[in-house]
Parts: sequence; structure tokens; C-alpha cells
Amino acid sequence: MRHRGRRWLMAVAPLIAGFLMLAGTVTPSAQADPVSDASDQLAQLTDQQAVLTAQASDLQDKLTAAQAELGATTAQIQSEQATVAQLRPQIGQIALQQFQDSGLSTTAAFFVSTNTEELLNHMVAIQQVNDTAVTLLQTMQLSQARLDDLQASQEALITSIQSDQAALLQSQSDLAAKVEQAKNVLNQLLQAAAAKAAAASTEPAGGNIGSVDPATAVPDPSSHLINPEPTAHVTSPFGTRINPTGGGTEFHTGIDLAIGCGTPIPVAANGLVISAAWGGGYGNRVVVENGIIAGHHIVTTYNHMTSWAVSPGQSVTQGQIIGYIGETGRATGCHLHFEVYSDGQLVDPALYIF
Repeated sequence: MRHRGRRWLMAVAPLIAGFLMLAGTVTPSAQADPVSDASDQLAQLTDQQAVLTAQASDLQDKLTAAQAELGATTAQIQSEQATVAQLRPQIGQIALQQFQDSGLSTTAAFFVSTNTEELLNHMVAIQQVNDTAVTLLQTMQLSQARLDDLQASQEALITSIQSDQAALLQSQSDLAAKVEQAKNVLNQLLQAAAAKAAAASTEPAGGNIGSVDPATAVPDPSSHLINPEPTAHVTSPFGTRINPTGGGTEFHTGIDLAIGCGTPIPVAANGLVISAAWGGGYGNRVVVENGIIAGHHIVTTYNHMTSWAVSPGQSVTQGQIIGYIGETGRATGCHLHFEVYSDGQLVDPALYIF
């Protein structure tokens, strides 16, 4: 059990490496953009967080079980000790009673015996009582020694698990800091891309891009998001799941809406296209700045497309076709991987479209 915090990293390293290689694949016809790269990196970090969370839960279960076993062993030791303490005087009392019932004592045996054979018989009887008492005591003492060894082993196991938990807690803290940093980077890139796209659509080439906030980028935001594929089947919800391509636990950053390849994809709300590019594991990807909706800065992404039908800097209207269902990137079939960012944080799209 010792150093399990390091062992799980070794176990999942090949899966993470494979995912990184897949996410970094670039087709000859398209290049990944910074927003897609940052989003992909955030997804990888959240995958690792899910693995750590599962590992922490497993360690806690093992610790709880070990503590319960130690408690049972300790109670049994106390019971054995009490039994041994009571056994000594009881054995003496039983032996004395047997002798008295026979009218014998060790010394009296010499006097009541009429011949050597009878004396030997009396002595054998006395020895048998002594042997029985000694054997019983030895058995109880061996039992207690075995329980003492078991107790020491269980205490060592608990110490090892607690050490693993401390190491894992530090790993979780370090990873949480990286996730927060990745979220901040992604949010900055989204804001910068929105500003650039807005400027490109309204200013002449070479003009000063400046800083454009979401309200300026999307002056007429929709009141809500619509489901981009209302007839599709949800094959994978938002949150922790088993990786469908590599196995193991991961955090799914959006929802998967399964429907036939080539099906048009309408945009969920008015907005500004800030990215239409290859997104590594996300395949052909479109990122749309949707402005301020219900007091929150909303950005939506549409992934695994066969192709897109919009360009960066283009304004789109809710329901407008921005691309077509595909299975590009890390995908196991035709579907739309749909994501929603609210104030720079990934949130469950189902809260917005169902």
C-alpha cells in the first residue's frame, strides 16, 4: 500500500500519454489554435483530477476497513487478556477441587498408596491435571501473541494508508492549482479571441484591435440557449465517466449528442465566432462567444464536426447552421460534443438546453 500516490501515476501515465498524443495530432489541412489547445489542456487536467478523486475515495474506503479490523482485533485482545487473567485462579481452584474430591493431595498420595503401582497411578492423575492446566494457559497465551502480531500489522497498514493519503492530498492541491491556472489562461484566450474577432469584423485591416468586452462583441445576445440537436440521443452526460476510447476514469467536459454524420448543427445562441479550427482531440471545432446571457458571460463550443460553415469574426444568429455532425478527433462515432463556459468555468450544458 505504501507509495500508492506514485503508483497510480505510473499506472495511468500510458493512458494520459496516449491522450496527449491524440490531442496533439494535427491534420495537414488544419492547425490547432490557442483556444483549442488551452481547452484541451484543461480537459486533460480535469481528467487527472477525476482519477485523483477516485484514488482518494479508494484510499478512504481502505482506511475505514482497516480501522474497523483494528478495532475488532483490539477488542478481541482485551477479551483474551481478561480470559487469561480469570483462567489462572480458576484452573488452580479446579485442580484443588479434584484433589479434594478424591481425598488426595500431592503429599497425601504417598500415604494413601498401598503399593508402588497405586502411587504411580495417583501421580499420573495429578500430572494430567497439571498438564491440562499448562496446555490451556499456553494455548491462550499463543492466541494472544497471534492477536498482538495482527494488531501491529493492522496499525502499520493504517499508517501506510494515511501516508498515501497525505501524498495524494498534496497531489490534489498541486493539480487544483494547475486547473485554476488553466481556466484563467483559457478565459483570457477566449476574451482575447472574442475581442480580435469582433475587431476583425468591424474594423479595417491594420486597425487598432483594442479591448472588446462580451457585451460589445455580442450587443444583442439571446435570452437563453437552445439545444443544438434536440432530436439527438445523449450518450454521455457532463461529469466523471469511463473513457470510451482508452478506459479509465475521466472528467467529461460537455455532453455528447449522438446523431447521424452530416446533420446540420445550429448555433445555440446569437454570437460571434471566435474560433473555427482543428482542436486536437476535439476534432474540427467551432467556438462561439455568446455574450452576456442572464448576467453571465457565456461561450459555447461545438466539436467533432465533419466540417464547419462559419469563419472567425463572423456574427451568427441563434439557430444558424455553423457546421455538420462528424466523428473527427477523439470520437467513437457520429455525435456533437457540446460545451458551455459560464464566466470562464465549464458547466453542465444540460442545465441550459433541457
